Amino acid sequence: MRRPPRHRSSPALALVLGLLLAGSARANSTGILRSMAYPEGVNCNACHTGGTTPDVEIVVGDGDGVAIGATVPVRIRIQAVNGNRGGFNLLTSDGVLDLHPEHAVRIEDTGAYAGLEATHSNPATVDLEPGIVEFILNWTAPETLDTAITFSALGVSSSGGGNAGTAAGAAEVQVTTRCPRYWPDADGDGWGVGEEFIETCDEAPEGHGPNHGDCDDTDPDIHPGMVELCNGIDDNCDGEIDEPRFTPPPMCSTPGDICWDGTCQPPPGLDGGTDAGTDGGTDGGTGGGSDGGTRPDSGYVIPESEILIVSGGCSAAGAGALPLALLIGLGVALRSRRRD
Repeated sequence: MRRPPRHRSSPALALVLGLLLAGSARANSTGILRSMAYPEGVNCNACHTGGTTPDVEIVVGDGDGVAIGATVPVRIRIQAVNGNRGGFNLLTSDGVLDLHPEHAVRIEDTGAYAGLEATHSNPATVDLEPGIVEFILNWTAPETLDTAITFSALGVSSSGGGNAGTAAGAAEVQVTTRCPRYWPDADGDGWGVGEEFIETCDEAPEGHGPNHGDCDDTDPDIHPGMVELCNGIDDNCDGEIDEPRFTPPPMCSTPGDICWDGTCQPPPGLDGGTDAGTDGGTDGGTGGGSDGGTRPDSGYVIPESEILIVSGGCSAAGAGALPLALLIGLGVALRSRRRD
């Protein structure tokens, strides 16, 4: 008696199935835009349900208006009430949104919302400030004076493990364009000092700069935004000296060296005993000796403040869904081949 022919699963079909499973497991992990079949508007809570609604904050520039034509950062800050991950959608009524080099976002580049809408390209994690997920974009204001611009944002708080137990909050803020401001700038680096400024749409006043926050107005190589050097000086005016010591970007040209006490040198305990003295040249144990104990010993523990955390990374669920689904597909394919 002949057995009826069995259906043979195609290995290629199994792999396609795996990819589809991966895609469904990672749905909207790269955010949504109105051009993605949401012309009536984005509603994050249509998918994100069951969680606590987070507080969302939008900060445009320094929060005190924006000069015409100026480019300023826009921060979307989301309260991490459902986990340490978050996503967002932002819409502005005027100006042009652009990428920020340190954050994983994408800008709408087609249709009616080109340059006006943005979303995350990867979910961000809690960073810098406990309990807050932050995204940063750049935004260039229009050239028209006294124009009111509205920013509306949705911010999702999640654990990265799916849509259940997540929720989105909303925020809206309005800013008005004004004339540029100029602060006293003695060293001519474009960064001024003090709280007093001149606001004018005419040419910049002599001896003034368009930015403020300089921490040394006698040295043009010291101001916010400068690259931090290993020199015992706060080059970028962030209140810290020679940071980061242990993490990229490297401050020292010799591979393996770290910045310590304003100079580049081998890490503690790895100098081959050059700090010989009462410690017998091993530089272990107490780490004392002829160096007077100014450097930590070989048991030194790097403090948390020295560890650089980069935001905007992929979520664990998003990163793992694709390999898992591919393994499922491969398993189906191999089982099919054994039956053949």
